[in-house]
Amino acid sequence: AALADIVRCFWVMRAPPTALKDAAPAIPDGSPEVILSLGAPTRARMLGGRLVQQPRAMLVGQITRPFAVQASGDVRLVAARLHPFGGAWFTPRMDSLTDRWMALGGAFEVARDRATHARTVRARVAALGDALMAARRARPGPDARVVRAVARVVTTDGSVSMAELADEVAVTTRHLQRMFARDVGISPKLLARIRRVQRVFAAWHEEPRRWTQVALQCGYFDQAHLVRDVREIAGGAPAGLVESMALFTRQFTPLGDAKRRS
Repeated sequence: AALADIVRCFWVMRAPPTALKDAAPAIPDGSPEVILSLGAPTRARMLGGRLVQQPRAMLVGQITRPFAVQASGDVRLVAARLHPFGGAWFTPRMDSLTDRWMALGGAFEVARDRATHARTVRARVAALGDALMAARRARPGPDARVVRAVARVVTTDGSVSMAELADEVAVTTRHLQRMFARDVGISPKLLARIRRVQRVFAAWHEEPRRWTQVALQCGYFDQAHLVRDVREIAGGAPAGLVESMALFTRQFTPLGDAKRRS
């Protein structure tokens, strides 16, 4: 409860090397992540196919396209999925981390050491939680107007116009875009599109049906509009994407077990 204003949920993953032997993509969901790697280091596949090793303790910024990761050994991760504005407690400019990450030192290195030697999931999460509390005390965090605007995007699953959003927080649309770039890392319009795509997966999970019905339920003009958004954000046409989605990828969408939703 003490971290509810910054953290959507904590998650942990433990798996053999085969789980991430091949690069598996994470799909944009509008949330930065703080991740501690307690096992083999992870590597991210960059544009062009090059694999780059990631830090053992890191903040991953907003991703705007499928982001593939790979591990060379046992996978042991403990992480916090943040609210869209949650990264503002770590850096003055979240747009500098869009489709990127940064290493976290200090309290997060201590947390990683504690979590590595902890015997229970609760203890590993507590170690990360303590580091997050320290980080939150060190910086002022996001603008309150950004927090309100994000809440509106989330509660409407992206079905709100940018003009309405700006009016609700009493700023111009241009100023709202500047605040989002600083505190969220992406524009309010892109955050709304990402939330809508996530809602598409949730609607299909809850009751598989024709894509035309899903499109209407999720606020799209038609099925073609839905397909275009899903292709651009999730990397493929909806039907084929759902059928072929890797298990790792599925767990970070509403298509995974309902208990994993946040």
